[in-house]
Amino acid sequence: MELLTSELVSDAVRHARVDGKGTLGLKIEIRSRVVRVVVVDGGPGFDASRIVRSPGADEGGWGLFLVEEMSDR
Repeated sequence: MELLTSELVSDAVRHARVDGKGTLGLKIEIRSRVVRVVVVDGGPGFDASRIVRSPGADEGGWGLFLVEEMSDR
């Protein structure tokens, strides 16, 4: 959970800020055996289905791949 949360927050800080300004929202809900993490930023958004990573690709840019592979949804 910590890895995925830090990746989402890091991506929001790195990519979503416009001119170094903006807000970042983080909400964590814990219920029974479910943890829900929501990260909201003021960035323009993107189509996550267009991000493709494969073995042998550059070292950077694997964050959303990890989130996709390690989270339930």
